[in-house]
Amino acid sequence: MTFGTAESGATNRTLGSKISIRELHSREEEAIMTFLLHLEPEDVRARFGSLRPSIRYLLPGIDRGRHSVAFAATDTGTTVLGILNLECLTTPTAEIAVITRSDHKRRGIGRLLLGCSLLWAERCGLAHLFGYISVQNTAALALVRAAGFRVIRCDGFTLEVGNTLPVSDL
Repeated sequence: MTFGTAESGATNRTLGSKISIRELHSREEEAIMTFLLHLEPEDVRARFGSLRPSIRYLLPGIDRGRHSVAFAATDTGTTVLGILNLECLTTPTAEIAVITRSDHKRRGIGRLLLGCSLLWAERCGLAHLFGYISVQNTAALALVRAAGFRVIRCDGFTLEVGNTLPVSDL
């Protein structure tokens, strides 16, 4: 399933370029390795909870035995600029996580990924999405709040955020 492709005119106004959102496949390890090279240590820690990024948490369905999907934001070529993972834990609940290349933050890529994944989740019948955000990551908190997520709990270090999706008639 493809959302927001360049052909449909999804334009990132800040970059002034076309950004495509597409499903990421487990065979795209080389593109993900290149993506990881463009992450600053602070961004790695915020997404992975440590300074060691793991490709297995970015590619869908690797070694977890649950249904998962990943979306990639790409430029007009094949360069991955951002990734959003959505992992179905129980019906109808899924966990989401998003990361944008450090040199492309605050350009609307995360917002575009999140918006497309919300559409996908609704169409697939998911009712609840949740994720975890460092209390220091105010940009991510603003992003998910703008998308309708609310803070469920906080342990002083990490916020758990959640969103209840509308029931789809599709």
